[in-house]
Amino acid sequence: MPEVKRRRQRRSGTKSSSSKGPTISSGGGSKKTSTYGSGNSKVTTIPAGQMYSGRQTGGGTRTAIYGTPMYGSGYPVGYYPGGTYHHGVVGRGFPFFFWPLVWGTTAGLGAGYIWAALSDYGTPSNGSRPGGPEMQMRIESPNTAQVYHIIADRDTVTALVDPLQTSCTNINNKPILPIPFDGSTGQPMPEMTIQYYRASSVALTLNGYNNSAVFTDDESVPASPLPSGIDQAFLACVNTTIGQAVPLVDAAWSMHIQQHTFWMVCIAILVTVRNAR
Repeated sequence: MPEVKRRRQRRSGTKSSSSKGPTISSGGGSKKTSTYGSGNSKVTTIPAGQMYSGRQTGGGTRTAIYGTPMYGSGYPVGYYPGGTYHHGVVGRGFPFFFWPLVWGTTAGLGAGYIWAALSDYGTPSNGSRPGGPEMQMRIESPNTAQVYHIIADRDTVTALVDPLQTSCTNINNKPILPIPFDGSTGQPMPEMTIQYYRASSVALTLNGYNNSAVFTDDESVPASPLPSGIDQAFLACVNTTIGQAVPLVDAAWSMHIQQHTFWMVCIAILVTVRNAR
């Protein structure tokens, strides 16, 4: 499996404290996110009447942000059936509250576990997606020999622009301009992914990389190695910045939502009891 090095950047522009991020709608409530925040370790169940009711949500922290090049990676152990890694994202819970990204709009993209996600989460343009429809941004290495793309929901992609431009000052194509992603011809494909993050809700792709393992359901097949000649320092900066800055739901905000829900339930019970008299 290709190794994408992760190391703390010590460039002058790198942030280390959390910053305000977008508010998303997930699991039946609004949730505040932050870049560089630690995430939320509390696991709850989505209540009845809400989209994906009965699935677990929460529990994802920044220490578990990294996945692998395989679709379905990046989940805490408790979110894998039997505690063992499996390809794919269908039927999964949402440890980071964000939905896993989907590729394209039709079947036929890699193995069945990749395009099966369309039936669970809709197309990339699905407006119900926490953070908004999927978008992408192009990132060129200093000598333009390598071209990367980051794919995620709209709010996540937008929130990563400033951290990347600040931390990786030698990006060749600044200012970075996010554009919509729909998986059509000419856009990044699943076999180009070198790293998934945040329960496969964010992907980093590399033009020219072809991971043949995505074309089989056999989970024993390892990911293809990265091409030679890559600017490893630049890739490490991009990869580390994504891992450090990708928006996560704040623990304090999530606790506020849970307390609010608790009191709403109490009020509903009192009203029911009073009306029954």
